[in-house]
Amino acid sequence: MLEQWHLDKRVPLSIIGAIMLQTCTIVWWAAGIDARLNDHETRLTKEETFVSKHVDEGRDVYERIVRLEERFQNQERILTTQANTLLRIEELIRDSGRRR
Repeated sequence: MLEQWHLDKRVPLSIIGAIMLQTCTIVWWAAGIDARLNDHETRLTKEETFVSKHVDEGRDVYERIVRLEERFQNQERILTTQANTLLRIEELIRDSGRRR
């Protein structure tokens, strides 16, 4: 049969104390790591929310810029047409002045 495990009286108390101290230190260290990990997860969630919000705003700004560019191109076409019309009118005026 298996013998039961037992602590020998020859093991010094300082060894037992050192092992207990190391165990407590490891538990304390792991708790600190866990707290830091939770803090980083919270920050990451906030950053993801912030980025998501600004990406959506960026899309809105992009769409507005596209619409403004379309308006600008339409205004440019209108101005070009008006300038051409004015040039034709000037030519007609010059031609009618020469005929007199």
